[in-house]
Amino acid sequence: MRVAKIVGVVANHHQVSFKEGLDPVMYAQPQWQDAQYFAARIERINVPDIEQIKTAFLASFPGHPFNYFFLDDHFDKQYRDDQQFGNIFNTFTVLALIITSMGLLGLSIFTVTQKTKEISIRKVLGAPASAVLFIFSIDFIRALLISYAIAFPLMYWASRNWLENFPERIPLRWEIFATPLLLLAAVTLFTVIAVSLRAMFEAPVRALQQE
Repeated sequence: MRVAKIVGVVANHHQVSFKEGLDPVMYAQPQWQDAQYFAARIERINVPDIEQIKTAFLASFPGHPFNYFFLDDHFDKQYRDDQQFGNIFNTFTVLALIITSMGLLGLSIFTVTQKTKEISIRKVLGAPASAVLFIFSIDFIRALLISYAIAFPLMYWASRNWLENFPERIPLRWEIFATPLLLLAAVTLFTVIAVSLRAMFEAPVRALQQE
């Protein structure tokens, strides 16, 4: 039986990955011959510090191999897969936004081109620009809401399954799901309004002559 003096108690902290639960940990100062690892604090990573530590180690333990690793690299390896997944996810998200914007731009141009005569007639009859923009925007917004209603359960299911890997996880707040919808709505409105304004500023006579 060994008697030890408790010199301090700290709050719970993760010694390993956040995918592992919290376990009780005790730090004790062992005898030199019983120690498996030695921790050294250095201000920066450079060769002279490592060489000094190596010299001190070999002087105390001659004939034993000197192997070392940096603690930040050890922690980084535990989350490397998640970091790679995040980078891949962000890349595909940017590509999806670019493809979506290009698709919205093409669809908006096609729709406005097909309804150029309608826009001209509404302008001649005195319809305000806001009413014309609303008519063309409402169809795109309706399609966006329908598609998001279909995608929302899949996003919620995938997010919840990924968070199940962590014993301590954040809650799925509404901001996480509302932000993509607002971003897509902003891109949709900007694209539709930009294309519609171009058609509205065109002279009605010219548009009617093309019919």
